[in-house]
Amino acid sequence: MVIDVEAMSIISIKDSCSVEEVARKMTEIYTELGIFMGTNGIEASGNSLSLYYTYSPEKVVFEPAFPVSGEVIEEGRIKVSEMAEGKAIKAVYRGDYSGLEGVHMGIDEYAKLSNIMLADYCWEVYLNQPGEVGDNELETHVYYRLK
Repeated sequence: MVIDVEAMSIISIKDSCSVEEVARKMTEIYTELGIFMGTNGIEASGNSLSLYYTYSPEKVVFEPAFPVSGEVIEEGRIKVSEMAEGKAIKAVYRGDYSGLEGVHMGIDEYAKLSNIMLADYCWEVYLNQPGEVGDNELETHVYYRLK
């Protein structure tokens, strides 16, 4: 479904790795962001998310992030940016993360059939985390910005 997305400030770390390393690398980055937030008295204003720019078996370029409000000063590789408002396709997925590839393929197919041009990146918002709920109860919202 096509929705309106509100603007959002985020703190993030952009990195890359192979597909096999994504889970480990994401944990490392979220830990680093969490330490930065705790040290600086910053609270997340929403759920964790990750932007994806390139996704192939050899290389995934991604940007784990937390939404924040108020003024935050960048430090080291931790960046502050604004995700602009606009239109996006949104899909809600419940289940193990291994099923997300099918969601992305479905959105791509829907966009092609509907003659919708997609931007060169997408993002996932994680409403809960492994360890908090069973794998079949994980909820992920997948967004693709429209051009």
